[in-house]
Amino acid sequence: MPHDELACESAVHQLYDAFNGRRLEESAALFHDDAVLEHIPIGRQQHGPEGFREFTAMWLRAFPDARVTVERIEHRGPGRCEVELRATGTHEGALDLGGYGLFKASGSTGELRLRQLLEIRDGRIGFSSLSFDVQDIVQQLVTVDVPALLKRLDRIRDLHTRVAGLSPDDTSTRRTVLDRLGSELDAARRLVRPYFDR
Repeated sequence: MPHDELACESAVHQLYDAFNGRRLEESAALFHDDAVLEHIPIGRQQHGPEGFREFTAMWLRAFPDARVTVERIEHRGPGRCEVELRATGTHEGALDLGGYGLFKASGSTGELRLRQLLEIRDGRIGFSSLSFDVQDIVQQLVTVDVPALLKRLDRIRDLHTRVAGLSPDDTSTRRTVLDRLGSELDAARRLVRPYFDR
């Protein structure tokens, strides 16, 4: 195997062996100080060992028992490789995915497939781009209280009937009913998408 391919495989295995063993400083030391770390789904870019520490801390707050398995490494040219990963863990803390919302601890055990592109320079990581399917994690971490949602939908249906039956001249009652309708719609949305409530 060519030297650059060995360097890539070695860096990947060192990174995740150290992560799984919670030797996080050892993992962080594998990144060049000027390394760029992209997290495509959540639109974050961080830099160097400190960026790795911040990103790792976010995930470990949410999944303290997280483990990452390296499933496949494909070489994509000198010093470049694509890695398929499988992460597992129990959702025990808040997970902030930026514009996708804040996922409060659910106690769910999740599994996530990730794809990482790496560039290796002098045996250390100079670039990392990590991607995953956000909808996959949403489906695993969010449980909808269906009975509570159905009650809200019944109330919305009743308010719909009231609004439809109101006289156009009865602005005071219309405003009151529409305010109640807005509250019920907000409550229903929070049941379906609780992760948007920070």
